[in-house]
Amino acid sequence: MKKVSIALLVCLLLSISVLSEGASIITTDLNDIIAAGGQLVTIPGAEGSMLNSLSGPYGVTISFNTSVEHLIVGSLWDSWASTYGNPIGLDILYYDGLNSMTLSFSKNINAFGFELQPNLKSTFSYTMTLSDGTTQTQAVDGDGGAKTFGFTGGDVSSISIINTVPDSDDGFAIGRMYLSSPGAVPEPSTFLLLGAGLGSLALLRRKRS
Repeated sequence: MKKVSIALLVCLLLSISVLSEGASIITTDLNDIIAAGGQLVTIPGAEGSMLNSLSGPYGVTISFNTSVEHLIVGSLWDSWASTYGNPIGLDILYYDGLNSMTLSFSKNINAFGFELQPNLKSTFSYTMTLSDGTTQTQAVDGDGGAKTFGFTGGDVSSISIINTVPDSDDGFAIGRMYLSSPGAVPEPSTFLLLGAGLGSLALLRRKRS
């Protein structure tokens, strides 16, 4: 009986380890964030108002290292082409005259995604760097629509976004932010590992009988 208990305990500990040490998986599809329990981050206030933080889902506060401006697509921001439906009326955050931005979270998150578009109608290269060291770089055309940046399966406390094109400080905007907190959706690998442990337990019981 002692061997059976030890085997089960080891499997449970391995399951917890897999969940807590999961590496960030980069994605360019907001549906991946939603599938991981992601919920839309609401942008409050009137158009043109300045914000330093947002109250996100799961009790997470998102803070910015500088003030951002609340704009609405079709009004002060003229266009926002994407694959996620009609963008007219979409709330976005504009980083005026900046080529970099840092978003910090009040507690670690395991999934986050957003769309990004430059202010100028030219192509720029943007890199998203997570606090765990994971990076994602994409070319985004201000005349070709917004692109999605995001990750799942991580344990991230902050994100930085930088325009890597030299002397390009005309700003950019992000919108359609989705956020998921650890525990929102259990990792599939955890279920698989736990299932393997229970299977091993059943085999051990059979052998002992």
